Amino acid sequence: MHVLRDCYAAKMIWKQLVSRNLQHVFFPDDDEQWMIRNLSSSQSGPDGLSWALVFGVGRWLIWKRQNKSIFDPHFVYPIAAELLAVKVGLDMAWNLGTRKLILEVDSEAVHCMLRSNRDHEGWNKALVKDIPSLTERRWTVIVEHVYREGNKCAD
Repeated sequence: MHVLRDCYAAKMIWKQLVSRNLQHVFFPDDDEQWMIRNLSSSQSGPDGLSWALVFGVGRWLIWKRQNKSIFDPHFVYPIAAELLAVKVGLDMAWNLGTRKLILEVDSEAVHCMLRSNRDHEGWNKALVKDIPSLTERRWTVIVEHVYREGNKCAD
């Protein structure tokens, strides 16, 4: 169940799908209750879709992504790609002589990782550890979250 609900990557996906006012009841259930309650829900999810459908497809996509990360040697987690882009961007800005920078990221997960002081584990640990050494140089770096629609650099 850890892979489907409790690991960091899964939790970030669920936090985007589950409204904030319901997250306190979504995460604490035991495994069986969590599955039954969500698969039998008559509530609406995002965009008016059946929550049971959103939940079922969400679980499947999380499971598929986790398997792909294990069995596909070319798979890169989207968060790892975003973190790498932040690291490369900070290096580039420093090398170009920028000493005041507003770093805008459209991934809430990346924003939280960069702002938290907790020790990150797994595939992103090295990247998350490298970034503070870049931001703590003799310059001003402000990290802000922007929505993807407001990100003028997003593809």
